Amino acid sequence: PPEFGPPPGRLPADFALSPDGQLAAWIDVDGSVSVRSGGRAVADGALGPARRVAFAPDGRLLLGSADGSVRLVD
Repeated sequence: PPEFGPPPGRLPADFALSPDGQLAAWIDVDGSVSVRSGGRAVADGALGPARRVAFAPDGRLLLGSADGSVRLVD
């Protein structure tokens, strides 16, 4: 559904869905991180800046930064 991901008309710099399909996470072009569950904000802006986003097989969020480091978020 449209409310699950980025707002209409905005292309994220990166996007990922959790393995169970319950969470969507994306990086805006300014590096801010948004995480949503069914249209509700789980985290907006507090996790960034980041360049890449992914989910681990166990559902935890992985964020990659410009310096090449990766952060695991519970």
